[in-house]
Amino acid sequence: MFVEFLKTNMQYNHWYPIFAVMLGTGMRVGEITGLRWNDINFADNMISINHTLVYYNHGDGNGCSYSVNTPKTKAGERTIPMLDYVRDALKREMAYQGGNRHFLSG
Repeated sequence: MFVEFLKTNMQYNHWYPIFAVMLGTGMRVGEITGLRWNDINFADNMISINHTLVYYNHGDGNGCSYSVNTPKTKAGERTIPMLDYVRDALKREMAYQGGNRHFLSG
């Protein structure tokens, strides 16, 4: 399984948490990168989707910028359950970050 390869491979294991969350929840990339630790409820095994990270390419050679926004529609705001391996992956990322970061993605 792909996530098992990432989990156990020393060269690529830093990618394990994000792919485990993507595959285990169906969340979009912008939703995952917009997650904050306070959106994760480990006690109830639920993830609250209420922000997205949006990438803007300036197209003029001056780089890009990012913005954290609310989802485009109310249907985009939702709460989804965590599978056990998603929970474990998030705990692993939290330990890696030392629990001191606001956003999961760094």
